[in-house]
Amino acid sequence: MDHNTFLNSASAIVDQLKKVEGSDLTDFKNLKNFGVKVEEAMFKSTNGINTHKGLIFLILFVYREWLLNTDYSEISKSIKEFSKELTCDYTNPQNSAKLHTFGINDIRTFPLTGYETVFNFIDLIKENYWDEDKKTLYLIANIDDTTTIKRSDIKTLKFLQNRALEILNNYDERLADELDKFYVKNNISSGGIADVLTTANLILNLYGGKNAKIMD
Repeated sequence: MDHNTFLNSASAIVDQLKKVEGSDLTDFKNLKNFGVKVEEAMFKSTNGINTHKGLIFLILFVYREWLLNTDYSEISKSIKEFSKELTCDYTNPQNSAKLHTFGINDIRTFPLTGYETVFNFIDLIKENYWDEDKKTLYLIANIDDTTTIKRSDIKTLKFLQNRALEILNNYDERLADELDKFYVKNNISSGGIADVLTTANLILNLYGGKNAKIMD
């Protein structure tokens, strides 16, 4: 993925979001089918490169609530109820089910818990002034990023989570830089972290009148 691919993908996703209305997403099947359309548009714009598949999944549940004029205080509860069908994925012998048996909370956990981690993050950001490093460290420490697992293993994920928490609790820019170098040296990517940060920003931008923005 390069800069142009990223921009093409983002543009294709936004174009699809502009075409849908809340009445088109009344049930889970509708949302799932629309998600497939958005993914197809993404892949077409990038010549088959997956740039935002995880992000598409995360933002669609939130975007649906906004289209349906769900009050900010009810978003979490509404998504949690709406996404119950996702639990069926854990009964199938696929990667998601396998990870679940190891106590790993994959991307489905976000809607299934009503985006609890994301809203907790938003509350923390409103209470604390954190620069981008601290925001990233918090998310690394608190999210089971499956991209990290794919690039390494569960043991490495746990190491990174613990190390990120240690650095955040006693912040030292030098230690944060060392962690960054560890990622580069070992060809590890916590791609899901950026998706979660973007989702949090989307929530605050859509409901901006009620919340302070995360991004500076």
